[in-house]
Amino acid sequence: MINQVMFFKNGILQSVKRKNSLFVFILLIISNTFLLSQILTAQQSPDVSSASAAYQKMLDAVLNSPPRDIQNVLQNAWEGSELTIIEKGKLFETVMKLSFDYKPKDHLESSVADNIRLMCIRKFSDLKWAEATGLVITYLDRLTSYKNTIPVKNQMIEAINCLGSLNTHEAALRLNMFLEVTNNFAQNGFTYDNDIVFAVIRNLGRIGDITAFENLSSVKNYSYPPEIIREAEISLSKLKAR
Repeated sequence: MINQVMFFKNGILQSVKRKNSLFVFILLIISNTFLLSQILTAQQSPDVSSASAAYQKMLDAVLNSPPRDIQNVLQNAWEGSELTIIEKGKLFETVMKLSFDYKPKDHLESSVADNIRLMCIRKFSDLKWAEATGLVITYLDRLTSYKNTIPVKNQMIEAINCLGSLNTHEAALRLNMFLEVTNNFAQNGFTYDNDIVFAVIRNLGRIGDITAFENLSSVKNYSYPPEIIREAEISLSKLKAR
């Protein structure tokens, strides 16, 4: 499976070098990152076999509540003392997984589902819940296929920050892949979002995984704004200090 990921990655980079259409490029990167996220999610399915009665009660409430009520259920679970930290992490994992398959009936339910996913992302960050890495990657990958509106951009940055908080090798691989693609964008004259690139670079520094060394080092070779180049230098220094 990992070899398949590398195959897709090489295809992406070759398509950029040949200046193929941006549409084809986006399809390739979504396919690539979707495959990686599926591998991670499959490896990190929560085990609820030994969950407490309180956890089962909260889980039943989530499974049997309409979307508009699930947020309240989750907030009560988070603020209450009935669940352990591990059970809270598992509950939010379960909700996040279910949300990916949910089909909203209307715009209001779609907005509620978005809020639930964002709530899960924030709780993963608070808990530093590394087990959710695959789910956060899936969330980020889905966002990259949407039109780059301000709400989508802000959600992407939250997901990127969450990956930095989770501090896993898999999170570093995904962010590094993002930076590699953006570097190719910069090299070939495609547009990119400075705020998103800045967040990717900063969180690669937070994780400090050596896998990002080459792409962080390459940032200075492209026409990025000074603040991005400076942040890349800061992140590189953190990698070197590890």
